[in-house]
Amino acid sequence: MTASEAARIVNSRICRCGANKIRKVALCGACYDILPDELRRALWPRIGRGFEAGYEAASAYLAAQHAAETITS
Repeated sequence: MTASEAARIVNSRICRCGANKIRKVALCGACYDILPDELRRALWPRIGRGFEAGYEAASAYLAAQHAAETITS
């Protein structure tokens, strides 16, 4: 993920799940609540200082959670 992609994500009003979110945060509250503390902390560094890796890890975790929910439903 590039810094410009990260900036687009943070400035968007839509979360990766499609729900509304607040600008200047990475995820909506529902997605953020699903994350374990370690991945929540990984979203706090600034862009260019670790945010990109944290967001990618959080996105992978959320995708896995969604896949697991789909299988068990």
